[in-house]
Amino acid sequence: MRARHPFASPSAPARAGGAFSSRPMRPRSRRSHALALLATLSVCLALSADAATLYLDQSAGDDTNDGLALDRAFGTAKEAVKALRPGDELRVVGVLANPSYDPDYRFADVSDPHLWHGENTLVLSDVHGTEGAWITVTSHDENTVLKGDGGNIVRINESSYVRLKNLEVYGEAERIPLETAKAVQFAYKDAKDGDAIKYRVDPSLSPKEIDALTLEKLGSNVPRVSYTDTRGVYVSDSHHVELSGSRVHHLPGDGVRFAESEFFSVFDNEVDNCARKSYSGTHALVATYTTDLLPRETDAAAGETDYRGIIVRNKVHHNFNEIFSWTGTKTFVHAKIDEGKGISLQRNQKFKDGGRILVANNVAFWNGYSGIHSQDGDNVDMFSNTAYMNSYTNTRGEYRDDGDARGGNDIGVSVQGGEDVRVANNVAYIDTSWRGMPVSIANEKGNVVVANNLVYGEGSEALKLGLDFERLAVGTVNADPEFEFIENESGDSEASKFHSFRPSTNSPAIGAAAARWTPCEDFFGNRRSSTAPSIGAVEVNCADGACGFQSKENDEAGVGPKDFAECYGLNRDAPTSEDEDASSSDVAETEESVEDSVEKLIESMTPVEPAEERIPPPIPRVLVAVESSSPPGPVAEKTETPEKSAEKKKNELEKRRIAERKARREERREERRRKREAQRQRLAELGSALAAATSEPVGQFVFSAGAFAAAAGVAALATRRKRVVAETKSLGFAPHSRYGAVVAAV
Repeated sequence: MRARHPFASPSAPARAGGAFSSRPMRPRSRRSHALALLATLSVCLALSADAATLYLDQSAGDDTNDGLALDRAFGTAKEAVKALRPGDELRVVGVLANPSYDPDYRFADVSDPHLWHGENTLVLSDVHGTEGAWITVTSHDENTVLKGDGGNIVRINESSYVRLKNLEVYGEAERIPLETAKAVQFAYKDAKDGDAIKYRVDPSLSPKEIDALTLEKLGSNVPRVSYTDTRGVYVSDSHHVELSGSRVHHLPGDGVRFAESEFFSVFDNEVDNCARKSYSGTHALVATYTTDLLPRETDAAAGETDYRGIIVRNKVHHNFNEIFSWTGTKTFVHAKIDEGKGISLQRNQKFKDGGRILVANNVAFWNGYSGIHSQDGDNVDMFSNTAYMNSYTNTRGEYRDDGDARGGNDIGVSVQGGEDVRVANNVAYIDTSWRGMPVSIANEKGNVVVANNLVYGEGSEALKLGLDFERLAVGTVNADPEFEFIENESGDSEASKFHSFRPSTNSPAIGAAAARWTPCEDFFGNRRSSTAPSIGAVEVNCADGACGFQSKENDEAGVGPKDFAECYGLNRDAPTSEDEDASSSDVAETEESVEDSVEKLIESMTPVEPAEERIPPPIPRVLVAVESSSPPGPVAEKTETPEKSAEKKKNELEKRRIAERKARREERREERRRKREAQRQRLAELGSALAAATSEPVGQFVFSAGAFAAAAGVAALATRRKRVVAETKSLGFAPHSRYGAVVAAV
């Protein structure tokens, strides 16, 4: 008869379809109960406490290393990623590039395989951290650069709880001549003809001649040249992925792209000089087909919802297209450059349970077209952004004097289609020469709020406001924001004078924002005034007095991901609950704690019930309060009225409540810290208490408590190889030369 699993009940069938056992189950001794529970505990502790810092050095590393020190770094990204476990940090040393990367490549012929290789530099596929133990990929020092000339430099797919932090992702746009991009822009491989290389249209045709063509559809997966369409960071089918503190620049294709993902955050990054050489109509920072498939954990009855995508505090500039784009699913090629936007949200209509996307406190300037844009997207919030002169293609681009090749009138903040969209407190400063609009609203499907935006233009034409904007907008300020001209040490005034986009002391933007749509902080992490916040990404009325104009570290004064809900999703018109437990964004701990396991071990002197299958912890949430969709009225006068006095008192009360909630959160964190310390102490006591109980012969072996715990963890930890040895030496273990695992030191 097949042996029964040690934790199976008497009535449970044997594994793999074995017969039921009629043999009565013999009562287990107290010693065996203790040993079984200790074995389980040892494995759980090993897996949860096994976080490590790993190193990846493509130039000096070796895949036979364990990666646990700089001089023992892995040599390839593939091996380094294979070694990652929840809680680990991977530090990239020096330059990391795809295998065939060639910085000196020169185009000769469209059939050159280097144009088509599509390699990725760093791939994380099916890589998962946990709610309490994210996996982090970061730079070792300022010399770290991720480069590539294939499909993507960083590719994340079907992964979760991953952070990309403080990275430089550097593409090849500077080294790809425009002539090369044009020579290959219409090339593709025809799978029906043995992958023969063909051209969608004759590259020698003029824009008018291309526009006149009617073509056959090729389908959506047409192989095309990867060399001129390399993306920087591409994330798909994933959740809980963060990109922060990084610079992504000079990519021929998209700078950053999130597709069919949720609970992602993109903050404190600089994305510049991307999308230039691509034939696929790319942009700087894209979020498309965002989902809310994970279980809803907020209280719909209380009007709560959550942001599934957060894009805040980013600087996005000088991203534009230089060649026409095309797709195999259409019967024409639109021979105009009308793509190359800053932050572009596309077709985000997959929300099933009230999820939203937030775009706030970003600065977008000198992009090809709109600095902030949503195309066919629902449930989008665009709050307190600054968009300046986003008409590079028309104002400065190669086709600026060619009306046949120039196109696009969305050159500020724009919304095309979609419903339940809120556009508030943004600055949109444009070049009026091209008759574009600072805030463009078109084909909206209802429930759209346009409130307290500042619009202004300079150029040869009068400022134009669309009919939909005029119909929907309230509280609009039509005036020069009067940005201060602040030059940096480089002396390059054009690139630097608007670096902070700080309004001068006389700016009409100051105090003119609608408080209900205003985040608690600005682009630099300054706390905004709760009663008279300013329009745009940069605040002048700072709650703490003088405003700083240098980005703050998240762990110091700036707002980090854990605080996004409070800072960006607070409904200032709704009452704040006094009961923090009912509204706090802190996620309750759901995994069985070490203390609980210790208690079970101590109480194991009596028979135990069979262990149940463990249920995975729920996905953490970001709580926000749904605000009324009705637009606020025009900005109130700055005179002290009874209504304003009451509003001021209400805001002060709200600030006190927020402070109280934060204090209670800190208390809970301190309590958890004390519990962990107590758990460690009790584990030490447990080892001594169980030593006597397990020192008698069991079968033909004699175990000490420490040896048994180590042996129980071998199977689960063997794949960690030498890193396990290095991390356990301080606990009194020594390496076993044959198995690369651990045994008790004698």
